Amino acid sequence: MGVSDMGMLGATASQIALEVPRVTSNAHTQDDDLLLVAMHKRGDPQAFNILFKRYHRRIYALCHHILGNSEDAEDACQETFVKAHKGLNSFRGDSRFLTWLTRIAVNVCRSETRRFWRKRVTSLDDPTIHTPVELEPNVHAQVSHQVEKEEIRRVLAQLPERFRTVLVLRHFQEMSYDEIAETMGWSLAQTKATIFRARQAFKEKYAACLKDGTDA
Repeated sequence: MGVSDMGMLGATASQIALEVPRVTSNAHTQDDDLLLVAMHKRGDPQAFNILFKRYHRRIYALCHHILGNSEDAEDACQETFVKAHKGLNSFRGDSRFLTWLTRIAVNVCRSETRRFWRKRVTSLDDPTIHTPVELEPNVHAQVSHQVEKEEIRRVLAQLPERFRTVLVLRHFQEMSYDEIAETMGWSLAQTKATIFRARQAFKEKYAACLKDGTDA
């Protein structure tokens, strides 16, 4: 996340980051992915398995952020790779493979969200998503940290699906504006405007959440 992003989001950026460790930048190059795609098209049965192992954790994390629970995230992740496997022969390489795969995952999650948009977040302590919490000398600080993560996840779940999705893509998947625009099928201007509105919506809801906690 760039300095300009931090400025636009304010202190909320660091608050969002507490929810779950972001996916680190992938060291694999586009050429490497395209080579595996070409190998798959030539009939190599191991090529897609390598792509699956390479990006499974990242796609699962994306689905979990959007859908909010482990069971739905795993189903969406599996459906994403099934669709990718079926459609890989038609992948032309006009975009990065990861961008193409992310677009499939987002569309799967959007369909799932439309069916179950009222489902509550249920897996705040999923060990496959969160880094194990280290025991801290200050137990109060550890508890406060966990409570804040729960509040952040609750606020994200309350956002409209398109807002939640772009925040996840920008701040957890660390995608560029151009990549998000391509993934969502939007213009660059629409993408930037939507991310700005999503950040504002998050800040407002998070502030209201903190106020309710203070008044309680």
